[in-house]
Amino acid sequence: MAKKRKTIPDKEPFISRTWFIFACLIIFAPVGIYLLWKYKKYDPALRVVLSGAFALLFLYNNWNLFFPNTETVSKPNFSLSIDSPAQEANSNQKSQVNDPQEEYIPPVLPSPDFADKRLLKVHFLDVGQADSIVIQTPGGKTLLVDGGNQEDGDFVKNYLVGLGVKELTAVIATHPHEDHIGGLPAVIESFPVQSFYLPEATHTTKTFTDLLQAVEKSGAQTITAKVGKSIPTDELNLAMIFLAPNSNKYAELNNYSAVLKVTYKDISFLLTGDAEQLSEEEMLKYNRNVNATVLKVGHHGSKTSSSLDFLKKVRPAYAVISCGQDNEYGYPHPEAIANLKEVEAGTLRTDVLGTIVIETDGEKLGIKVQK
Repeated sequence: MAKKRKTIPDKEPFISRTWFIFACLIIFAPVGIYLLWKYKKYDPALRVVLSGAFALLFLYNNWNLFFPNTETVSKPNFSLSIDSPAQEANSNQKSQVNDPQEEYIPPVLPSPDFADKRLLKVHFLDVGQADSIVIQTPGGKTLLVDGGNQEDGDFVKNYLVGLGVKELTAVIATHPHEDHIGGLPAVIESFPVQSFYLPEATHTTKTFTDLLQAVEKSGAQTITAKVGKSIPTDELNLAMIFLAPNSNKYAELNNYSAVLKVTYKDISFLLTGDAEQLSEEEMLKYNRNVNATVLKVGHHGSKTSSSLDFLKKVRPAYAVISCGQDNEYGYPHPEAIANLKEVEAGTLRTDVLGTIVIETDGEKLGIKVQK
């Protein structure tokens, strides 16, 4: 009688072993989950639990791989040119402060080579406890945002003359407070003005009346500054648009401030006038694109502006504060400075540095100051 041959069971594949599958679940969950179901380890209910748990753990640990944070931006190349040794010493001293409520001023670096390049230049004038900003476009146009107090009118006018300005493409009055519009009549009476922008806000002061009369006499086209309104530039890679005001009525005149965003290639400026927290919240609520390289800090650094939520959305590389030296309001407020420090914004103050000029080719920044 023939002898029966013994049946040798098939050897279990290496990759089907329980310890190997669990190792895959821990190291690279998708492979482990595949093997778990291919070789039907454990009953279906337990497989579902294990698959779900390790899938969630895998996604948690690798979230940035699949969903990169597109909002993360790095600071552009920066340079600071200072006109006097005293100012340089002051800047170096400020850049080393450790108090969390002290502002950070970037260190002095060599100026970038902007030779033969089309530049956008933004001048934050030292007009004390007031605001005045000159914008020079790459195409040679000049715009003025606010004009300081009435006594600043001649200074602003002479500054424009020194730049060789012959006419103003646009004048923007952010809102009708004297420290923003007081000097504008003197400027408007001295230069041809194509367009004049003002939000739908009125004031009963003589300063405001003088401004309206100067604009009417100049023949400039009057345009309402409101959210979504653009200032025509007719220049490649240059855009200017108002992001506020977002409402028709406010209890505080500051919240009527026309907030202007100026973008040139990869660099942008957010000029906020005296916009306070309510206006900041509205810009966030309506998903306005507030992200900017340079922020003109709202309301001279008051604690009523520069809310942390707003600054986290703006993510400014640098922040400019226009305020008067030893001003009676104590601006900039420590809370505003602390918030700017929280978002790692390099802070530049007109009361410390004087007039601040930021120029860019759309990729790099150069900063000059003059006391």
